[in-house]
Amino acid sequence: MNNAHYTARVGLFFLLGLALIWVTYETLGNTSSLKKKGYELIAGFDNLKELKTGDDIRMAGVRIGAVETTRLAGRRAEAVLRIDKNFTIASDATATIVSAGLLGTNYISIDLGSSTASPLADGAEIKTMVSPDLNAIMTQLGELGNKLDGALGSIGDVFKGETGMPNLIQRMDKL
Repeated sequence: MNNAHYTARVGLFFLLGLALIWVTYETLGNTSSLKKKGYELIAGFDNLKELKTGDDIRMAGVRIGAVETTRLAGRRAEAVLRIDKNFTIASDATATIVSAGLLGTNYISIDLGSSTASPLADGAEIKTMVSPDLNAIMTQLGELGNKLDGALGSIGDVFKGETGMPNLIQRMDKL
């Protein structure tokens, strides 16, 4: 009899431990297997820039949802967005992939849109805008530096003058 009570207590303790682990997982995780809350929007981009399932969706800096999944749809990449039912997205709002710092993860930022626009319905597609990539900006800065170096070299040649000939300052001094 004593052995049966201990076995029942250990079994109950084990089940309670499993339940606590499951509740912790559901609470801390970005996705919930209990039920999908909110509504779905589609955002199409040329490049998702390392965006992945579970990344934030923010409006005016406030988290309003998460990326449910990413997929290829023909010649573009799409992010399926799960928006919390407490928030509405205006039909003229635009979504942009934004980096949360130099080494941070990416998230989708949605602007507020106008207050007179109708809200987007479940399953609708939101307008997107391409934001410059950090690598593209660095490449353009490198090209600008090369052009600036060439221009300054040309100006230096004008001031230096040709060999055996006076330079620009010496010519102006003679005048």
